[in-house]
Amino acid sequence: MKDKLIPLDIYINNYVTKWRKNIYPVSTKYPFFNYFINFLHTIFIIFTVFGIFLPPKYLKYHLANIMIMLGTWYILRCCWMTLIIKKLDINNPEDKDFFPLTKYTRYTLILLLLIISFIGYINPELSLFRLTFKFMTYISNRFDN
Repeated sequence: MKDKLIPLDIYINNYVTKWRKNIYPVSTKYPFFNYFINFLHTIFIIFTVFGIFLPPKYLKYHLANIMIMLGTWYILRCCWMTLIIKKLDINNPEDKDFFPLTKYTRYTLILLLLIISFIGYINPELSLFRLTFKFMTYISNRFDN
């Protein structure tokens, strides 16, 4: 078992190298479009992960984003942006994954984000935006005397 483990720094280095090759492929038929879709993909991932910290009135956009994402994943079996990149990149048919997660783990994480966002939208006092604000206010009042 111990022989099969890869040191964390080597794993991260290999993953970042693979990720950069997927984002910025050397040989592709449509490089500008490929980079543009990958840029949008990155923006949507950042919005999906950090959107739970939006103010409660904007959480409806985060919820819509997650619902659309889950719907397209269920129908197409993968992200629609990844599908476009796979279709356009004829020279490099390898799997283009942003994160080395199983499908079950991705669904679980996205459902967790959906639940947190939904709770924040239904009860604004429990939104992560308000909780973070209250925590930061408490910390600043407590330690900035």
